[in-house]
Amino acid sequence: MRADEEFSWANPPDVKQAGKLDEFSSDGLPEKRKQSVLVKALKGFAAGLALVTAGVLAGTLIFGGVKSSTIEEPQPPEQHVVEIGPDDKVVASSTLDGKKFSVIESDCAMANSCKYEFKSSDLAEPVAIAEGRTFYGFQMFDQQSGVVGFAPDDGPQIMLTNDGGATWHLLDLQVPDDWPVEATFLQSAQTSGTPSRPIYEFTLNYPSWEDRGDKGLTFRSRNLGQSWELVGRP
Repeated sequence: MRADEEFSWANPPDVKQAGKLDEFSSDGLPEKRKQSVLVKALKGFAAGLALVTAGVLAGTLIFGGVKSSTIEEPQPPEQHVVEIGPDDKVVASSTLDGKKFSVIESDCAMANSCKYEFKSSDLAEPVAIAEGRTFYGFQMFDQQSGVVGFAPDDGPQIMLTNDGGATWHLLDLQVPDDWPVEATFLQSAQTSGTPSRPIYEFTLNYPSWEDRGDKGLTFRSRNLGQSWELVGRP
């Protein structure tokens, strides 16, 4: 009972609390009341957190969940590894943009008369180019077109592919009548122009072992090898 309170039968003193003092903190609130406020604050925070969690779960159910995205690295094109037989011989090879192209010699029934096949990382099986020939030169213009040269017979023996080596055919070249057949070996080949409009060229000449130093016949194609024109000669 406070000092200014007057005792009356309508306002009797609390006997149970008589002689018991409240413990006050520095901010003027009873310690028990202060703890009660803190507990209420913690309960309120927990309730708010539960509401946020429930909202996230509801959004997951409504919108189909949070999907984790995985970036898939681009896979290189399938490449075939073709085994070379024990009696096969790689007589020439070329690599363009990581792809390897090879000419394989086998089944040599006699000297300078063998079977030749083309193998590449894009072909599942080797492809026959010619038989009973003598290899002399090979060059890819790009990944689709290339030439293989053999020793001349009654004229130049230049084989062309336009489909990455899947098929080959003999070129019908218009060689001048006064040009010796023995000077129709494949001497060199090159590509110029642009990727969209490539220009193919190759030169026929005497074999390297003769070392004459003469200029050869240069043929050029501007239509991916469909036709060839003579553009240079001594």
